[in-house]
Amino acid sequence: MNSQVLWGDYDTISELSISELVHLLAVDYYNSESVAVPADSQGINDLLLHYKIFRDDITNYVTCANLLAETKDGVHPMWEAASVHSVMNIPLRELIALTTVYPASRKKTVWIVENSGVYSSILDKLPHVPLICTHGQFKLVGLLLIDLLVKEDCTLYYAGDFDPEGLSMAEKLLQRHPNNIHPWKMDVAHYQKAEADIEKQPKD
Repeated sequence: MNSQVLWGDYDTISELSISELVHLLAVDYYNSESVAVPADSQGINDLLLHYKIFRDDITNYVTCANLLAETKDGVHPMWEAASVHSVMNIPLRELIALTTVYPASRKKTVWIVENSGVYSSILDKLPHVPLICTHGQFKLVGLLLIDLLVKEDCTLYYAGDFDPEGLSMAEKLLQRHPNNIHPWKMDVAHYQKAEADIEKQPKD
């Protein structure tokens, strides 16, 4: 269910109404005297997901290439047609119907970036690579896609920015799937190289 079915236009309701619903769902979910009400977007989305409530199931999308997906009826025809060298923007509405996602190559290695320019450049050089673009901070749909890949025991390499936001995103992924997520070009050596390259650039 899209949350707007419950709330209508977000501009017409108060933040209190949303927080009250989240609190009630948290009480029901934990079913104990000690209730941890989520305060961040990811926590709220995960809680709403448990009750099949989605804040936005259309513009909440993730971009991927060279992946195959299945539903309970078998291989999804759209994913099958696009599994070689095609880029797809997958909205949450479509992703939640899937039961399985895996690399079209069946090699169980997937790369994740958050920048669309980097994503496009990689595909220009390596058109066969199983690749995901989150377009900045992780949306629910991106996390669910990663969950499905981990379910198939895929190894995922994540590359993000060397700034607080990028490092925080890497940390969130590592906490969510510590055995399957690996930072990609985000070690000290690559940071020092990037810093040195910046210093070499001519100053205005």
